[in-house]
Amino acid sequence: MKKGEILNKEGEKDPWPQLFIVLEGRGKGIVGDTEFEVEPKTVVYIPKGTTHQLIAEEDIKLIWLARQAW
Repeated sequence: MKKGEILNKEGEKDPWPQLFIVLEGRGKGIVGDTEFEVEPKTVVYIPKGTTHQLIAEEDIKLIWLARQAW
């Protein structure tokens, strides 16, 4: 993600669980009603059907895993 980018529109949620692993950079995460800072080595779990956003305050390099549960 480039500085200033926002991953997901406000209120967006997905029907599968996700995991973000931040490798580089800093920003803000929002999962449900919880807002927090993200930095290298931050791991964020997003349960399916939960609203979430990631806002890059610096360039962010991350691993993004999503799984469709059948």
